[in-house]
Order: sequence, then C-alpha cells, then structure tokens
Amino acid sequence: MAVVAHRDAPTLERIILTNVLPGSIIVTDAWAGYDNVLQLNNGIFQHEIVVHAYMFVHEVHPEIHTETIEGFWTHAKRKMRHQGGTSRGLVEFV
Repeated sequence: MAVVAHRDAPTLERIILTNVLPGSIIVTDAWAGYDNVLQLNNGIFQHEIVVHAYMFVHEVHPEIHTETIEGFWTHAKRKMRHQGGTSRGLVEFV
C-alpha cells in the first residue's frame, strides 16, 4: 500500500513501475488515471478492469475483482482507528 499526495496518472505509474513485478496482473476500476497501464515499459503488465457500476467481478474471469484490495483497505482503516488513528505528519507521502 502506498499513500500518495496526488492520484494522477504520472504518480500512479511511477508507483506501479517501482513496486509491481513485471508480468503482474493489475486490477483496477475504470478511472482514467490507469489508462496507460498496458503501455508501461512496453507492456510488462497485464491490466484487468472491473467497473462496479456494471459488475463487482470480471465477467469472464471470476478470480479478477477489486474486493481483495477493498477488504485490505477496510482492515487498514479499522486498525488505524482502533489504535487511536494517525495524523498526516505520521504518514509519509510518496
């Protein structure tokens, strides 16, 4: 998980290139910031899109969904809340 100051395409692409192994499957929603994932480093990633307005699980590949990351984020927020929260000064922005 990475905290980002900006959710724009250049920031996300830099984080992907720095932290995601070549050949990984990246599952996102249809937000425009992810439009160039397939072109990064000459196509070293697979990109699957799940649009929650239409479906929660990929139509053809049921193992492709965004619920894993949603659950991870819920767990992280719950843990921070249980520990009394945090402040922006304690979170490093990339």
